[in-house]
Amino acid sequence: MSFKTKDITFDELFICNAKDIEAIKQNKLEKKRNVNNNYFYLELPNQEWGFSVLKEGNTLFIPLTNQTKLDDKKNLDKLMTLYKKGELKRKRLGYNFWIKSGELAVVTRDIFKKSYKSLKYKLPNTCCSVFIYTDKSYDSNNKIFKKFRKESDGLFRRYNLVSNFKNRDEKHLDEIIFEMDDLHQEEMAFIESDLLEPNICFLEVTV
Repeated sequence: MSFKTKDITFDELFICNAKDIEAIKQNKLEKKRNVNNNYFYLELPNQEWGFSVLKEGNTLFIPLTNQTKLDDKKNLDKLMTLYKKGELKRKRLGYNFWIKSGELAVVTRDIFKKSYKSLKYKLPNTCCSVFIYTDKSYDSNNKIFKKFRKESDGLFRRYNLVSNFKNRDEKHLDEIIFEMDDLHQEEMAFIESDLLEPNICFLEVTV
């Protein structure tokens, strides 16, 4: 069973009990990976578009790049073949977490648009583990996206700091906005021209 849409953009992902969806929308869950044993959180270094989940038995597979095709078992088998050949790395992310409500939710969030998408899956009360699969091209791209994210976060902190001044300098704010726009254009140019392929990355959620 699979779900797929090209209309979703996201840069954060939660895997949690379905009852926690509203808490996520109200920004009440701490955004740190595995701060407790009730949910899983992941921040992507860049904004991705297109969101899909493939369910095989009680295992979920969640692509984290637009280039990772995982909409049916045939594509999953191809990726598992790459893993067996040593072309993909598999690594556990954090600690186990518990689904105690009988319903697991996968929630994506677009930080800047403040938009959400959630999917629910009925599961027995169980302990879940998360693994990430990546190839060499993704690992290389990821380093560059993390650099962009670090610079972007710094600019947003500067903007918020200056905008809160009582006698703020509007010219200074405009300069920061221009820097943000330049950085965004630089990132888009990287994606269009220099992104290494096949850029494979996906999560496996096991019970």
